Amino acid sequence: DGKEKTIAVVIEELEEEDISVNTQEKEKGPRLGMSLSENSREYAQRYNLSDSRGLVVTGVMSGSPAALAGIQPGDILLELDRKSIKSMSDFKERISKYKKGDTLLFLVKRQSGTIFLTLNIE
Repeated sequence: DGKEKTIAVVIEELEEEDISVNTQEKEKGPRLGMSLSENSREYAQRYNLSDSRGLVVTGVMSGSPAALAGIQPGDILLELDRKSIKSMSDFKERISKYKKGDTLLFLVKRQSGTIFLTLNIE
């Protein structure tokens, strides 16, 4: 309304967990080649996402199993093998049970639709 205002702004880096690099934490399980972040109502509002469930794909390594499966940054992973993904710890626990040669089935929300994608662990 034509009035000057002074506001305080806090700039923070978005924390991401890289599922593709698990050797530092000595976690068991396959390397998928994607970075994930927990989705939340706040995250969904900030990035104009229509859903606050699942995990948000924040990065995909070129040539990785995730890239070959067609997973893209901005996708939301809703299910793994027909079971809802509730949190990052839930995902890590479940993914640790898979090994080389296994195939994962993801339900992925992309823009205004959902698709199933399969990821083969190399």
